[in-house]
Amino acid sequence: MRQRIITAIIFLIVMLLGIFGGSYSFVLLILFIAIHSFRELFQLAHYEGRKDFRQILAIGLGISPILLAFLHKRSILPTAWTFTDWAVGSIPIIFLLFIFELYHKSKDPIKSLGTVLLGYVYIGLPYMMLVLMAFWQGTYQPLLVIGLLLLVWLNDTGAYFTGIFLGKHRLAPNISPKKTWEGLVGGVVATLIVSQILAYYVRDYSRQEWLIMGILCSFGILGDLIESLFKRQANVKDSGTLMPGHGGILDRFDAFAFVIPAVFVYFYFFLP
Repeated sequence: MRQRIITAIIFLIVMLLGIFGGSYSFVLLILFIAIHSFRELFQLAHYEGRKDFRQILAIGLGISPILLAFLHKRSILPTAWTFTDWAVGSIPIIFLLFIFELYHKSKDPIKSLGTVLLGYVYIGLPYMMLVLMAFWQGTYQPLLVIGLLLLVWLNDTGAYFTGIFLGKHRLAPNISPKKTWEGLVGGVVATLIVSQILAYYVRDYSRQEWLIMGILCSFGILGDLIESLFKRQANVKDSGTLMPGHGGILDRFDAFAFVIPAVFVYFYFFLP
């Protein structure tokens, strides 16, 4: 218990310093989270390239959209630059990974390449979207980032305690036996309440907008279940050991990375 508390305090300090320290500390924090998420995913999938140069190239591909999104929002890239340019530029890197598989005598090249592309979609793109949303109104908005994190994490907390006291009906017994439908409802209710509290303090977005963000973040439990599916396949309890007593980075951000694309789609189509 003492180890868990110490780890939680250090984690909280690092998160607050990274988010409120400015845009550069924010992107460094996101890159740190993304890189460790990639490494843990590759370990869960037993990616053959994780012990050679292929892992470096795969992580480089994965974090490239995050870096380019940040450089674009900071106006470091030319104003005419678009994400189409980035997408086209990433294609040679993807095909370079194909070529590396040829010369590494991979036992399962389809699985190796599939793992890399999964990480690209599962980790790289969601954190790119988070960076874009953090600068949605032209300037860096740390309170929006904190707000989204709170919605996801308090959804998990609400689901946990509701499940303990009221949980009877298993949500996904073959994947995560402790999760219940009652916990799911409790998590949704907690998230919606928190969304309205955030609307009172973070007035850059309306109550309705925060409510919709809360609804979308309520689906974070699906991200948790998906990571549980990965861990069950790998026959491990935690995705990593970076956070003693709490597991790995993926264990802490699985739900968050899963809901970010849904929130981003809402921003893209409905918010100016």
